[in-house]
Amino acid sequence: MSKDSTLSDLEIRIAFLEDQIDALNREVVSLNRDRDKLTEELQALAHLIRPLIAQMSSLGGTDDSLEFCSTTSHPSSSTLIAYARSANSSEMRSMNGSPTS
Repeated sequence: MSKDSTLSDLEIRIAFLEDQIDALNREVVSLNRDRDKLTEELQALAHLIRPLIAQMSSLGGTDDSLEFCSTTSHPSSSTLIAYARSANSSEMRSMNGSPTS
């Protein structure tokens, strides 16, 4: 194989790799946008269910009230409630001037 053909092969490989890198970069950007949208939606849902959690607590619900979520057809509901509780307790600590962890 001559030096010219070797050089040409390497240039082709480099161009192909650059195209792959560009495609992967576009996919990463797209996934980051999707993640950001999902995070916003999760925060909105958590904001909506905080009053429900407070209402459950005032009606005698316990901190173990996550159990009822495990029997629902939506396994992610327990995650939402746990997230809302976590966000709610973080807000309460920040309002009281307590350090958040």
